Amino acid sequence: MEPLSRADSIGRAVAQPSLPAAFLAQAADHPERIALRSFGSAEDLSMREWAERARAVAGELRSLGVRRGDRVALLLTTRIEFHILDIGALLIGAIPF
Repeated sequence: MEPLSRADSIGRAVAQPSLPAAFLAQAADHPERIALRSFGSAEDLSMREWAERARAVAGELRSLGVRRGDRVALLLTTRIEFHILDIGALLIGAIPF
């Protein structure tokens, strides 16, 4: 299968019905692309790794009883984990703040 052009990939993401769906589309289209880098360290995450970790967080939040429309407070500094938790909450329809 031929990779999508950048414009086609962006178009596919924008056509999704929600931000989490657009995120998953981008992760599927570009799994090896580096998505997140930690400032001042060598730590980074690919789109695939970010999506996998966000899905795991979504599962854990569900197991804790978090449901669509629930609010989830993220008390973190700017770091990779913030983004993982943010998308994880969005994947189950929760509202991260």
